[in-house]
Amino acid sequence: MDREIIVTVVNDEVIMPASPIFITTGDTVRYTCQQGAVEIVFELPFSNARDVISDGESREFARAGDFFCKCFVTLPGPPERKIGWTPTKPNAGGVHDVRP
Repeated sequence: MDREIIVTVVNDEVIMPASPIFITTGDTVRYTCQQGAVEIVFELPFSNARDVISDGESREFARAGDFFCKCFVTLPGPPERKIGWTPTKPNAGGVHDVRP
């Protein structure tokens, strides 16, 4: 199944959908944000072993497990600004619960 995960920016804070996000192996996901270019950083859950998904790029989950991601959004400028996950801003990240 193809899924679009929408990331938002509220008061200069990146917000991911509520965690965990439930996905099935073989699902294709795409991350978008109306306010800027989104970047998702994972701990290698994809078949091609890349750990970063760029704005609008689709990727298939290849194996089951719990995968934590950090989300960043580059806001248009000038000047451009990159905001997102930090230990004090955990809403800019979350867990993807991928099931067989």
